[in-house]
Amino acid sequence: MKALISIFIIALVIFLFKEFLDFYEKSKRGEVAAQTEGGGRPAEVRGEDLPGLPPALETSLHTAQSEGAKALGDWLKQYRPYVKDPRLAWIELDYVVLVSLQDAKEARRVFQSVRDRTPPNSPVYERLKKLEKTYQ
Repeated sequence: MKALISIFIIALVIFLFKEFLDFYEKSKRGEVAAQTEGGGRPAEVRGEDLPGLPPALETSLHTAQSEGAKALGDWLKQYRPYVKDPRLAWIELDYVVLVSLQDAKEARRVFQSVRDRTPPNSPVYERLKKLEKTYQ
């Protein structure tokens, strides 16, 4: 009986070790994160979840966004030095969308600025690509 229990425990340890190695290899390739977030699709990026905005500026940002393009533009002029990418890029893309109805030239200028400094591995890159045809 002891031999049977020992064989079972050894087989279980080998099985668990093999599963751990498979999980490790998948996580190295990034498959685990993709599988856990929407069945293989990348997770939807939300601007509020991106790093780079001090918490103290969150309320004033929401107020400026609700007041329109001019208010958001003024907010960016005042607080831009305190905000870092990728959140800064996301806020500027919000500004591009809002200002495009009033000043297409300004929208293209800001869009170009964001595009020039955004690397392909940025969480903002997908949104940038979606807007690219409109603001080139």
